[in-house]
Amino acid sequence: MTLYLDTSSLVKLYVTEADSEVVRRLVGDANVVATSVVAYPETRAALARLRREGVLTASPTRSFRIVGGGAGLKVSWQITGIRHDAWADAHRIPLEEDKSPAERGRYLNPELHGAPAEAGLQSTNRPGHNGGKE
Repeated sequence: MTLYLDTSSLVKLYVTEADSEVVRRLVGDANVVATSVVAYPETRAALARLRREGVLTASPTRSFRIVGGGAGLKVSWQITGIRHDAWADAHRIPLEEDKSPAERGRYLNPELHGAPAEAGLQSTNRPGHNGGKE
């Protein structure tokens, strides 16, 4: 089973509240557990609020226990952020750039796509490229 967890369900994994045991059981039974990218910061915000309210307390070992699933279950977390300082704002990396018409159908690494070397962007054997000769 593939299980999708929204923010409120993610919080139930860490905080005992109504239906927490149901969510933990479902996570334990799932083959794949998925959530949205925005659910991670929302969950962190919810846990921070509960900490401020005194519902959660800091762990002396700076660790946490994940419930549900079997022994040896591997968990992977990715924490990302976006810088908003002056330098980063002035030098944003474009997420994706369109290829020029001449670059379309060409690859940085044609061999990885099963294409011949001539299909590479740097190929000097492609049509219309004179290899630097005038």
